[in-house]
Amino acid sequence: AAAAAPSASAAAASDRRGDARLLLRDGDGRHMLVWHAAIEAPSTRGEAGSEAPPPPPPLERLRLFCTRRPAPVWAVVLCRGGHFAAAVYTLPSSAASEESLKPLAHRCFHRYVTRRKAGGRQSVADASKSIKSAGSSIRRHNEAMLAKEVRDLISSWLPTHLAQAALIWVHAPGPANTALLFGGQGPLRKADPRVRGVPFTTQRPTLGETSRVVLQLSRTELLEPQEAAELQRAPQAEDAPRRAALEREAEAAASAAARQLGEERRGGAGGGG
Repeated sequence: AAAAAPSASAAAASDRRGDARLLLRDGDGRHMLVWHAAIEAPSTRGEAGSEAPPPPPPLERLRLFCTRRPAPVWAVVLCRGGHFAAAVYTLPSSAASEESLKPLAHRCFHRYVTRRKAGGRQSVADASKSIKSAGSSIRRHNEAMLAKEVRDLISSWLPTHLAQAALIWVHAPGPANTALLFGGQGPLRKADPRVRGVPFTTQRPTLGETSRVVLQLSRTELLEPQEAAELQRAPQAEDAPRRAALEREAEAAASAAARQLGEERRGGAGGGG
């Protein structure tokens, strides 16, 4: 991680962009943003289904992450639109640039599998209608080849590079890409506690993009006091309209119930006369 190992207690809050990042405060009053998934405990269950001890607080997890020796190994797998990139890195011990981060292993594939004019994967189009053309035949063949190449590669890495990976970051949007990695013949398992989704938007899968993902996820962003105060106020400001809307809905429901009760009473009185 780029930041020095923090110490003492922490106060955690959600980033205004959602729960992807945590706002932490150390004992010296410094505020920092860290990706929640990067320091999240790998599992909350113990062996044989027994309750595992509760994970340490976020700041302690960040300290352990920063001081871990040897440096942990991360794997990144990106798959989208016929483009595939996978790489394994040893995390840098200090701030590093994208150019200085060297992968332990990497492979990239590309196959023509998308319909240029209509858009979308050929396999998705085949599920809704029958298409017979030279282009569709080529795309089907390329999808099968891409699936074989990707699964063969990841399967060959399972006992080696992926076995030593502390975390496996995956971005494979869409049912076709998900099935390629996690389906019946997919080499990865969603139940693996090391598998994490990349919590931000990624570009076309390339070797450079895998290194950008690693550097961004492993960095801790130190904030100025004013920036931290704005982030702490943001959730309250965003919740105010929602609370007001809920209060209006509750008032409307109460008024409707009162009117209905009054009508029922008047109807009962009229019937009795």
